[in-house]
Amino acid sequence: MKMPRRNYPLVVNDQRKVDRITFSTIMATLLSAFNVERGFFYTLKLLLLRPGQLMQLYLWEGRYILYSPFRLLLVTTALSLFSVYLFDWDQGFQNFQKGVEDGQNMGKLAPNAMQNLVLEWYNLFLWLFIPIMAVFSWLFFFKKGYNYAEHLVFQTFHICQLNILTLGFGMLVPWVSSGLVYLIIFIGSVVYYTFSLLSWLKPKPLPGLLLSLLGYVAGYFFYFLFLSTLIGIILTFSQRYFA
Repeated sequence: MKMPRRNYPLVVNDQRKVDRITFSTIMATLLSAFNVERGFFYTLKLLLLRPGQLMQLYLWEGRYILYSPFRLLLVTTALSLFSVYLFDWDQGFQNFQKGVEDGQNMGKLAPNAMQNLVLEWYNLFLWLFIPIMAVFSWLFFFKKGYNYAEHLVFQTFHICQLNILTLGFGMLVPWVSSGLVYLIIFIGSVVYYTFSLLSWLKPKPLPGLLLSLLGYVAGYFFYFLFLSTLIGIILTFSQRYFA
């Protein structure tokens, strides 16, 4: 027996309240897009003031009250890249291009070739720093018992610190030479790296300081060597086959 068809009316909840669009609601929407409501500012505070405590929390009991270091890396890298685009970093890119030319014996590259490549792949080149530096912090502090993956987390947090330094001091580029800004950021990065590593691993002060600085210099050297070689190969290949 065929049942009669019924048309049920659409039920509308008259009690639903729709707030007016304001600046605060827009900001809330933007924050939710990056999922920064849960632990973002707390993680940022620890990252800048108590990085050792941040590492201990994330590796052990406090992981779920913190913002993910890898998501934080995405956010801070985007802000850092915005700073590079917004302010004039041309001189710094030209100096880096000259270093690659000299190191690879390539002669004069096409105008802006280096700058365009670095800006286009900025995040990839920056993130290559993480696995390379993790090798050296893991090797130099092997006796502390942390594995390579845990050192990857530490280096990820460090790059977030570097991104914040780039964002902050990058604002000085219109008034100060980019070379000086690079130097300030580099010194700040070394200081933060050493402070963060020692406050996390808590080695003996003098040996720990020496191992931290030595590991940073070694990692930075191999990173720059690898990066300049990689960029030189890419530019040489592109000029030879796509010119």
